[in-house]
Amino acid sequence: GGGGGNVAGGGTGGTGAVAVSEGVMTAGSAIVNGVRFDTSSSGLVVRIDDQTRTAAELKSGMVIKLRGTVNTDNVSGTADRIEVENEVRGLVQVADFLPNANPPTFRVNGQTVIADDLTIFANVAGVANLVAGVSAVEVHGQREVDGRIRASRIESFGGAAPGDELRGTITNLNTQALEFTIGGATV
Repeated sequence: GGGGGNVAGGGTGGTGAVAVSEGVMTAGSAIVNGVRFDTSSSGLVVRIDDQTRTAAELKSGMVIKLRGTVNTDNVSGTADRIEVENEVRGLVQVADFLPNANPPTFRVNGQTVIADDLTIFANVAGVANLVAGVSAVEVHGQREVDGRIRASRIESFGGAAPGDELRGTITNLNTQALEFTIGGATV
């Protein structure tokens, strides 16, 4: 969890009291930033894409925001609420599709995605098996300081994603034209 190098975000705050933790999770229990949170509580609220879900739908590599308590041992706790947010969802774009680069990169909705040895792939064996202009993906990860997404999880939907989505820093705000830019995408 957490991140290192040029990756922003991640952290856990609080001991023996209410804590909020953000980062890449490892499934089983929700392990975020080195703390294993129990997700078996009947009162646990899980939200994925703003929909109520179950803890069984949480997958390794998802970026989550977790609210719960951290025990005094600082390595275990109990989750009360988990929210999952992907960074981008849509078709892999033809431009800048570099599956053989080291590390492989591609673009989705104008966002540059970096896959590395730590990226978890679901429903596809790797970046080389994505098809530009055809493969729809959902990308979880954390932004590097330059705005690129270092993917922790890439899930393929085959040919159609359940709706495009993107998050990021807004630039080029034009209130007259009612548009702005996130990465390379104009909204």
